[in-house]
Amino acid sequence: SSFRKYHEYRQEIREDCCGRCVYCDAHENEIGGVESMTLDHFRPKDKYKHLTHDPSNLVWACHICNQLKGNLWPAYGHDNGHYEVTFINEKGFIDPFSEDIADFMELSPDGQLKALKDPALYIISFLKLNRIGVRKIRENRRNKYERRQEYEIYYAQAVRSIDSFLQNPLLSEEEKKQLLVDKERLKQQYKLMLENSEQDLNLH
Repeated sequence: SSFRKYHEYRQEIREDCCGRCVYCDAHENEIGGVESMTLDHFRPKDKYKHLTHDPSNLVWACHICNQLKGNLWPAYGHDNGHYEVTFINEKGFIDPFSEDIADFMELSPDGQLKALKDPALYIISFLKLNRIGVRKIRENRRNKYERRQEYEIYYAQAVRSIDSFLQNPLLSEEEKKQLLVDKERLKQQYKLMLENSEQDLNLH
């Protein structure tokens, strides 16, 4: 095999998965840092020994999801060497690199993941993806996204309003100057909000 030992891919897999557990979507920064994360063999290494060190079979996962998944693989024996087969009927897993998870499950406002089609119900149930800790993390993150979107709308409206006032030919130079100061202050506040939001939402 031309592959390195699988644990040597840890940093690369972490970056590929953006620091998030591919199953519950918790970011490492939300659950205690990098130490709280593991490399998971998407197809269990005791069933697919030849994929043990293959980086395309490695994903970033939190300890809890990794433990709950264990060596579970309902598609074993059904794939006949076709690795795109990751679930059979309602049982199995979704390959996060070849499928869009949003096609299979949706996030409700309270952070619950809801199944849209198979095998989402199986995954949510077996990996306990609606356990209280990660459900709360997803709910808080969703709320932060919504607050950010609200501020983006407010900022755009405020800038449009100032630009509209600036078109008024009756404005004095002093009033124009003040409006431009207000616009610059808004811009700086918006920039700061975006920076804080990106840190808060672990988007960096």
